[in-house]
Amino acid sequence: MADFSRDGKWVVYVTYPERDVWRTRVDGAEALQLTHGALRARMPRISPDARQVTFTGDYSGKVMRAWLVNFDGGEPRPATHLAAGAAEVAPAWSPDGARLLFRLDRAVQRNLPQILDLPSGKIEDVPDSEQKLNQRWSPDGKRIAAKGVWTTLTQMRVDYPNWSRNSDYVYFSTRFESGEEAIYRVSLASRNTERVTSLVGTPRAFNEIYNQWVGLAPDDSPLILRSADLQQIYLLSFAGR
Repeated sequence: MADFSRDGKWVVYVTYPERDVWRTRVDGAEALQLTHGALRARMPRISPDARQVTFTGDYSGKVMRAWLVNFDGGEPRPATHLAAGAAEVAPAWSPDGARLLFRLDRAVQRNLPQILDLPSGKIEDVPDSEQKLNQRWSPDGKRIAAKGVWTTLTQMRVDYPNWSRNSDYVYFSTRFESGEEAIYRVSLASRNTERVTSLVGTPRAFNEIYNQWVGLAPDDSPLILRSADLQQIYLLSFAGR
């Protein structure tokens, strides 16, 4: 799970299986670990001004919360002051960086996207949004994409929708009844879907959450978490032998 800064110079990512958040330049320089220890993170997002990172995180036995941490390090802090017991999932920045879009899960009301105004701390429901998943704000700030039904873009199974940088397409991963997995995109203008790439034969992470994740690089190239497990064999050369 990774996200790029708006200028494409920085990336934040979650290590697996440790679930720590790191930030680094795209060439690997200036790497900095932003979370440590028992806080298990996922789905990090860089603020538009590259000063903060938001992510979903939880401690063992506790519900998931939306968190904020400074881009240059520091103590992570909860993004909201909601009562314990309601999970806050997949926070995402508004284009101006003043608001967070996240999903609220309560025992009696699940999958309800919310908008948090950061300066005031006020939280509002997204209208007609119950039972929506994997919510994403478009880069132009005009639309929200989610798994559910508002205006239907595609009838296909949708996992981890991502907006293209120009807000013209929504990319997503899908899995067919045959077991085949692929990445598609759908055009907002035409509603036409097209296959971007097949994932057949691509080793994915074994974790149920991580193996479905799809993101986008600054040029809209798809990102996945590839498995590098014990089934792979490497040759090491030792100098002086």
